[in-house]
Amino acid sequence: MAALTGGAGCARYVASPISPEAVRAALAVPSPDSLAVRAARLRHPALAPVALDLADGLTPDEAAVVAVLANPGLRARRAGRGVVAAQLFAEGLLPPPQLAASADAPIAGGDSTSRTAVGFGLALDLQLLVTRGARLAAASAIRDSTDLGIAYAEWQVAQQARLSAYRLIYLGRQRDLLAVEVEALRQSLDLLNEAERRRLITEVDRAAAEAAFRDARLTVLDVDRQIMEERFALVGALGFPADTSVAVQPAALPEPVVPPFATLAAGLDSTRLDLRALRLGYASSEAGLRAAVLGQFPAINVGLNLARNDAGLVTLGPAVSVGLPFFGLGRALLFDRNQGGIALATASRGALLAEYAARRREAEVAVAQSAAALDLARQRVDAARLAYATRRHLVEIYGQALLFGQADVVTYYQARVDALGLALQLLQAESTVAETAVALDFAAGYPLAPPAGPPTEPALDPLPPPFRTTE
Repeated sequence: MAALTGGAGCARYVASPISPEAVRAALAVPSPDSLAVRAARLRHPALAPVALDLADGLTPDEAAVVAVLANPGLRARRAGRGVVAAQLFAEGLLPPPQLAASADAPIAGGDSTSRTAVGFGLALDLQLLVTRGARLAAASAIRDSTDLGIAYAEWQVAQQARLSAYRLIYLGRQRDLLAVEVEALRQSLDLLNEAERRRLITEVDRAAAEAAFRDARLTVLDVDRQIMEERFALVGALGFPADTSVAVQPAALPEPVVPPFATLAAGLDSTRLDLRALRLGYASSEAGLRAAVLGQFPAINVGLNLARNDAGLVTLGPAVSVGLPFFGLGRALLFDRNQGGIALATASRGALLAEYAARRREAEVAVAQSAAALDLARQRVDAARLAYATRRHLVEIYGQALLFGQADVVTYYQARVDALGLALQLLQAESTVAETAVALDFAAGYPLAPPAGPPTEPALDPLPPPFRTTE
């Protein structure tokens, strides 16, 4: 028995405690060269490979791919594939045969010829063979569902990285615009301070310039706070250390071609990775129910028995054992015939169907809402661009009017502050278009817009230099 059950092929336990070295290895960021190679070879159902160059900063699409490759949470999800693979491997193993041995030594009665009776039996449980095909199908569907679930998690993190990259691009444009305006206002204020000291202008004129300068400086600090928060969001999505400095490249507004809602809704079953994963989960539940139904039939063991009785007679013959049918009193079952397993599998299948239907309806609503929001966001960009152009022209008119004493300084600087606010609103409206396009991609399950290229629209015209009374 020791020789048969003893050690050939047995696995050995090797301790692997959590150590600082193991944690560092798990959190290590791949090298730029490694990321570039893997980004070019990326195979993902919703993300295309990219030519990655970290030296010039990340585009939104590059940030999405880097997040998939480097995020530690996603690497942990991918490591979980081994658990599902082990489950599939375990379901495919055949049940081991069972060896039984017995010895009956005479201790009273009999005669001098009596000897110890011995018996050997070798049996195989056929029940696991009956359900093996269904269990393999269920485990295989779970494996495929897990792969799609991981791909969906990667898609989520990738879109979060794209979103943060776009936000940083437009926050950076706001910051650049504000930097130019603050510097211009500072120089104007320095001149007006000197003019007020020499009594060339009134305190009202100087205070109006100072108020405009302080307001712009405060706005700069608010934008700086948003940039800081978004940089940490991007670093977190990428999975880089918290002190990593990540640069982003300017990119054009995404211009997705939005199909009709009916077309988008009809394709959700194939484009949404979470819906595909749920369908495979339902297929696994179907196979599990089939295995549970097959498991209700009586267990059958077949084998051979070899025996020698106390008189020395040796016998050899087949052995079959069959579980008895269940008995019950009304609805009270006395013996288990897998009714509990069948009930559980049936309920699980029903729950998965309900979850799939609910998730699909949520996806339809998300697609419709994102498409409508994108249309409104585009309209807002057009309106904000016209409003800013009009207000900028008004600032120029006030500046000319001041030269001839036809306007006051307070009105001029208030118009300038208002124009700056509209410029920031325009950039925020463009950022909203990019964010809504990302949300629509996520809801649809695939990129609707081509990869983001360099900006094609002209840069936002800055405000004219502040009017200087001393001139």
